[in-house]
Amino acid sequence: MKPLPVARGKFVKVDDDVFEWSTKFSWSFTKDGYAKAWFPERQKHVYLHQEIMSDKRFTKRTWVDHKNGDISDYTRENLRHCTNSQNQMNAKKRGGVSSIYKGVSWNRQRQAWKVNIKLDGIDYFIGYFQNERHAALAYDLNAPVLFGQFFKGNFTATETIVKSLDV
Repeated sequence: MKPLPVARGKFVKVDDDVFEWSTKFSWSFTKDGYAKAWFPERQKHVYLHQEIMSDKRFTKRTWVDHKNGDISDYTRENLRHCTNSQNQMNAKKRGGVSSIYKGVSWNRQRQAWKVNIKLDGIDYFIGYFQNERHAALAYDLNAPVLFGQFFKGNFTATETIVKSLDV
């Protein structure tokens, strides 16, 4: 594994064989923090993670996911093919919503925290909770059943156990 210089003195981790061909290009970061470069022969920008995982068996609808959520880790061990839905399962919590936790939102009518899990356009209602953290725990306990290996929760396994005991 080697550090590939990208821009502004920052680096990303790549496998040794990727480092060899990738140094031929001038890499930069997208506004979202992904490494991209201009490929003159294709007349377009190419994302590093997509290029590393490119394979004729996969269609344009196939996405590439960073398993550990670290978008500076471009090693093959950390990349996997997925659908857009699976990619969203492994995403971090989005900003601009009422809760600090993923899968949790405030319901004004009930004056309670609502837990909802969305998969392939289907909403799975988990329940209402008076405590925001308890709602987040309910999300973490239910989402793995639907998301499998793509699950990314609010807490680590240890945090979940400790926080669930702290009522």
